[in-house]
Amino acid sequence: MSEIKRKRIQIAGSADSSVLTQQLILANSIVYNLVSEILSLGGGLVITLGHEPKKEDIPLIFDWTIIDAITHYLDQKEITQWKDNSSKQIIGVVYNKFKEKIPQFRKELWKKLAKSNYFGLTVLPEVSSFGGNLRKIQSNLGDILIILGGSKGVYDLAKLYASNNKLVIPININLKKEGTIKILEEIYQNPNLFFPSGISEYIISLLNSYQIEENSPGISEIISVIIKIIESIKNIPYNKRSAVTVLSSNKVLLEPHILTILINDMATLQQINRIISREEDKYSLFLSALLNNSLKPYGYFTDIHDLSGKTEKSGDTNSMLGGLGELDIRILNSNRELAHICEALILRSINKNYTKEHLKKIFDYDAIGLPVNFMIIYSKVKYFSKLWGKYINLVNEFNFPYPLTTEGFKDLSNELSQYAEIKIGLTNHMREGRICKLYHFFLNFN
Repeated sequence: MSEIKRKRIQIAGSADSSVLTQQLILANSIVYNLVSEILSLGGGLVITLGHEPKKEDIPLIFDWTIIDAITHYLDQKEITQWKDNSSKQIIGVVYNKFKEKIPQFRKELWKKLAKSNYFGLTVLPEVSSFGGNLRKIQSNLGDILIILGGSKGVYDLAKLYASNNKLVIPININLKKEGTIKILEEIYQNPNLFFPSGISEYIISLLNSYQIEENSPGISEIISVIIKIIESIKNIPYNKRSAVTVLSSNKVLLEPHILTILINDMATLQQINRIISREEDKYSLFLSALLNNSLKPYGYFTDIHDLSGKTEKSGDTNSMLGGLGELDIRILNSNRELAHICEALILRSINKNYTKEHLKKIFDYDAIGLPVNFMIIYSKVKYFSKLWGKYINLVNEFNFPYPLTTEGFKDLSNELSQYAEIKIGLTNHMREGRICKLYHFFLNFN
């Protein structure tokens, strides 16, 4: 099976307006044909869309060239549905007001793409519609990045992919922009930061085989080389595809760091909620995957467990049970020692007995008295803040296995969370003469 099959590939880049017209035409042709090849091999795509600057009626960025290729391919052929995948093959990640930037002559193309059964869209909230956040979500959703031209945004995106052990392939074409050039310089200086050490020389030789100068290889030859690079990592274990995490694995994970990671990854999970088709039984699985990427620099990782010994999922939409969404996430350090427990539950009402059961369980699971643990509550009600208030009251009244200290429940939402749809609280519990902290994350998933 091709390494591309069931992988999402992102193609990113742009050209400066001073670029030679011939080079610009060539770049767009490479992108267009590459999209068709990816789809024909069973791959998917991560895309974005918005405005479309041009030179002599030729796009200087490739977003709409990619979309044009997608819709044309889907007009001609069917692509295999990813039956075992909970989201779409083609995922768009866009800013909050992206529709305002769509050129008038591209609006019909957008409507056509939006109707496709293979396409899913995540729209960043207005408060977080900035480039760094967009790139973080793209790098989480994509498996492979192909870049050409581009500026700082392309460079930063490539570093995000590489830091997550994901393959970055630069196309060496002169588009009068520095993003890809800087990545190529770093690759030549230290290829093992981007490619597995055993095959890095082979990949470098492939990259050198299609430097696009005056005597350029044909488009099909360029695409063939890109596919060879992707296929070259087929038998390399995922965790050995880059040395980046090894270089940074000695960082210390302090309490402020884990809080920041959890908040940011929970916000990302909220933003991609539409893409994953609101499948609440996958919430903990998706959050675990996001956390694994964020925890890599510290040498930490997550482990999904149903510590109660059962995972019940009801077909009744009014049920309080959430199935896999309520699986517990254990966070372990580089020595495989348990560092934190995350107890998850889904609430469609306060349901006191059900909520109290989960509040008790997190202490039942923690046999050693960890310094910091986490409750994760996915709220599925219309009046989010009202349910948050009821939850606070319930926690203050609950008879915990280890008693609350005198200050009771602390609402830290304004201090710790920059997001209105993520509430955060803290309870301190006296356990054998020591304080054990329990943070409560309350997420709006309605």
